[in-house]
Amino acid sequence: MLVTALNPYIGYDNAASVAKEALATNKTLREVVLARGLLDAATLDAALEPLSMTHPAAPDRPD
Repeated sequence: MLVTALNPYIGYDNAASVAKEALATNKTLREVVLARGLLDAATLDAALEPLSMTHPAAPDRPD
């Protein structure tokens, strides 16, 4: 489910490929995204930050 949050950052095709690899290799999405160099750690953390996903207008949300 978290892979959906990556679509705006890496695109649908890359997100789907990351999800498939993570499932097949028993790795986390984070591990696969970083290993492929699709995002840097800070951008990935911001993309997967739960408050941003559940409350898009939250005042403390990272941009």
